[in-house]
Amino acid sequence: MVIVTDDGRVLTGLLTESTPQTVALVDAKNTLILLAREEIEEMEDSPQSLMPEKLFESLSDNEIRDLFANLQSKTSEPLRNDLSSLSGLQETFDVASDAWVIANNGTQTTPRFQASGGNPTGWLQLDDTVGGDMAIVLPESWYGRLQNYNQGTLSFDARTVSSDGGLPHTVFGLVEIAGAGRTVRCDVTGPGAVVPGKSWTTYRVALNAKQFGVEEGDWNQIIKGVSRVTICVEAFSNANEKIGLDNISLRAP
Repeated sequence: MVIVTDDGRVLTGLLTESTPQTVALVDAKNTLILLAREEIEEMEDSPQSLMPEKLFESLSDNEIRDLFANLQSKTSEPLRNDLSSLSGLQETFDVASDAWVIANNGTQTTPRFQASGGNPTGWLQLDDTVGGDMAIVLPESWYGRLQNYNQGTLSFDARTVSSDGGLPHTVFGLVEIAGAGRTVRCDVTGPGAVVPGKSWTTYRVALNAKQFGVEEGDWNQIIKGVSRVTICVEAFSNANEKIGLDNISLRAP
C-alpha cells in the first residue's frame, strides 16, 4: 500500500487494519504507523511487493512449499490497539526495530530489544555507558510529521531496570525539540529529580507553546520545521543504569 499524506510524505507498507477513522500500516522495518483518515491525501495499492526480490531463487522446491505451508498456517490476529479511537503514532516494541537509536551515550547507540517483560510485551532497554545525558531519538518518520500533533500529546512508559548507585538526575524526562534554528525543552516530570521506579510509569507532555516556554508564533515555526526530537532517560548521576522504555506515542488533540 502507498499512502500520500497531506504534508507531502509518501509511506509504503502492508495495510494491517482500516477503520472509518484510521489506517494502520506496517513498513519494511516492522514499524507500526497509524494515520488519521483526515491526514491522507491519496491511498492506493503498491505496484511493488515488500517481499525481497529474487527470494525464491535460493530456495529449493521443498523449501518453497514449506514456506507457503507455514504462512498459511498462521492465523490473523487484530492489533491490540483500539484503532477506532486512536489518531496518532504508537510504538509498542512488540517486534524489534532499528529505527530507534540512543544519543549522548558514547559508542552504545543501539537499544537492546527485549521480547517480554514490557508493558505488556516487548520493550527497549537502554544501557548507560558514559557520563552523557542518555536519550532516545525519535525516528524521522515521527518527528517529520510532528506538526500534525500540535496541541496533542507525546507520551512514553519507563522504568528503572537496574542501577549501580548514584543519585536521581534532574534531566530524566527532558523532551527536546529542535527546529527553525533553535531548540526548546520541557521536563515531563516537572521540577526536581524525579526518576522511574522498578514498575512501569507513564509520562506525558502536551505539545504546545506554553508547555515548552515559547511564544505561539515561534512555536509554530519550530513545529513546522522539526529536525530532531529526543527524550532524555538519564536517570542517575555518577552511575551506569539500565532504563526500560515502552509505548512511545503521539496523539492528536
